[in-house]
Amino acid sequence: MATVTCGLKYLTRSNLIKRAMKKSFYVLTLIVLLLTSCGQRASQDSLSTLPEDSYAPREYAASKQHSPCSLPKGFYSLREYADALIRLQEKISATSPGSVERVISEREFFELFPTTFDCYYHLYGAMGSLLEQYSLDHVETLFSMHSIDAQKFVTRLIGLALHGTWEADGVGYLSFNLLTHLSNSLPQYVEQLSAYSDTEILSFWYFLYDGPHPDDPEFQRIFQELYSQCKTLNPRVAGLMRQAYEKLLSEKRCSGH
Repeated sequence: MATVTCGLKYLTRSNLIKRAMKKSFYVLTLIVLLLTSCGQRASQDSLSTLPEDSYAPREYAASKQHSPCSLPKGFYSLREYADALIRLQEKISATSPGSVERVISEREFFELFPTTFDCYYHLYGAMGSLLEQYSLDHVETLFSMHSIDAQKFVTRLIGLALHGTWEADGVGYLSFNLLTHLSNSLPQYVEQLSAYSDTEILSFWYFLYDGPHPDDPEFQRIFQELYSQCKTLNPRVAGLMRQAYEKLLSEKRCSGH
């Protein structure tokens, strides 16, 4: 698992460059990453070509309009919903970790946070969306919370990833943090994914590995390591992971650019 985390740090150099420019902390992080290298390039298995009629979420996403965001109970506009998320995130940042106030605010923030990719996209991912400028802080807050039940947290993240496609900034922050979290909690994800349909599982893996450069050698190494672990947990889920990743490689396009 350590080698996966090491590789994920390497990927931040390209995937999170805009994030580094926005915050001084990430400027320093970027400098460190540029001066250091994990130096681990494992050999990769050859990836077979998929048949033409295999699952193609890219085509599905291209023709699909994002569904409207379903507002939580008690909210009557997307602006009102967005403002509530801003207030809760600010309360979390202003309280001490582990305090009662923080735990309450974290749980309220988690319950309000979008449950689908479409809703997340409307709030954080679309250009000019209400929370576009808050996407980094809100995603970091989500993934730094320790008061949420682990299984419930994984369920929420799977729901967010279904039918998603990578884009820069808001969606990219979610994708990167999801991959990092999954790398440290793979058994929990595989257990829950096993209850989903093949199409849903393919959609999840497609979003996880989507990005501007899925053929990056370091990214392929990360895939191979997670795939090997997944095979021992659930061959069906692992096979669908491989199929989704092979589909991404076969498309040879630069998503979000």
